[in-house]
Amino acid sequence: NDSEGYVPQAQLQGGAGEIRGNYFESMAEVEEAINDPRYSKDPVYRAKVAQKLTASREAGVLEIK
Repeated sequence: NDSEGYVPQAQLQGGAGEIRGNYFESMAEVEEAINDPRYSKDPVYRAKVAQKLTASREAGVLEIK
């Protein structure tokens, strides 16, 4: 199995949790991030929100117009 790139089952099961950190799952999450006081004061936080929003749109997780 090593020559074929075998991935242990335990690693496959943990993948879904990673998606939640990289994408917004709902517009309510987007609104929550934008309404966070850091959004207006912290350019690093604002950039992270923008990246997450872009990733969500490009992945088709959210349909944002």
